[in-house]
Amino acid sequence: MKIEFLQSLSGGDFVHHFGDKADIEDAEAIRLIDAQIAIPVNKKQYDAVLKKLAEKEEAEQKKQREIESIMYENELKAEKEKLLKRIAQIDETLGEDKE
Repeated sequence: MKIEFLQSLSGGDFVHHFGDKADIEDAEAIRLIDAQIAIPVNKKQYDAVLKKLAEKEEAEQKKQREIESIMYENELKAEKEKLLKRIAQIDETLGEDKE
């Protein structure tokens, strides 16, 4: 993504001065923008990158939930069974019949 620097920044093999524009890897560009070191040159491109990164994050979270579901399936089923038994006990105590 193309960004414009709001302050000077230098590192191992680069130097950027106030007002310089440069193409930076998307995640790094977002980090620099969030830190108010730079601003996006193209707002539409910036919004598209944010959307792409959000979709990637969402996909990773979904994958993690699926992994956890598989890993803890037996424990979750046991907990569900325990809760269903407790609900049945409560229904019995309250005199509620299942229909």
